[in-house]
Amino acid sequence: ETKKNNAATKRAKLLEATFEASSVGFGILINNTFNEINDACCKMLGYSHEEIIGKDLRIFYPTGEGYQTIEQIYPIISKLGFSTTETLLSRKNGETIYVSMSFSAFNINDLSQGVAVSLIDITERKRVEERLERAAGEWGATFDSITDLITILDNNNRIIRVNKAVADILKTTPKAVIGKFCYEVMDGTKEPPVSCPHLQTLKTGKPMMMEDYNPNFEAYFHESSSPIFNEK
Repeated sequence: ETKKNNAATKRAKLLEATFEASSVGFGILINNTFNEINDACCKMLGYSHEEIIGKDLRIFYPTGEGYQTIEQIYPIISKLGFSTTETLLSRKNGETIYVSMSFSAFNINDLSQGVAVSLIDITERKRVEERLERAAGEWGATFDSITDLITILDNNNRIIRVNKAVADILKTTPKAVIGKFCYEVMDGTKEPPVSCPHLQTLKTGKPMMMEDYNPNFEAYFHESSSPIFNEK
């Protein structure tokens, strides 16, 4: 019995040391109120241990709107025993951070016994994602504002993307031509023209320019192709 008690005590101390040493924020919620929290979580949120213990999770939400996300999670925890969400939290100094929160119930049949929660600051990742989304949006707007006909093709002459000018001249939508062969769409043929600059670029890996008459549109076009290289 003494050995069992010693082993249990040793394990409890080890878990406590891990809890405090972790760089991930950890806390224990009972009825959505903090019963315990580690130093990493205090540093992340900018509050002292004493300022968080006994407080409702709601204190980290400046408005009730964001808190609704957490309220919607509890029915999921009741069914699965766990759940994860990404949410905005407010630090003590008013700074807003993105946090990934994972919840795990001690007893799926009785959440009042406590829910363990881990918090990871993902603010920088979200900012990078937002910058990428913004850059993609700006690129798309620029692509569609160009009045020249632009197509992006794969190595088999299939259309990956076209700008609005192409869709307009074809009297369709950009989405409708994706995956089709460019020569079917632009030339109305079943094979690419011998003079196709794209074929020459595929052979040489260099830009190609030419002028050609397109009977499908009954017009002359100045055509150019440029390669897009990846790591392969």
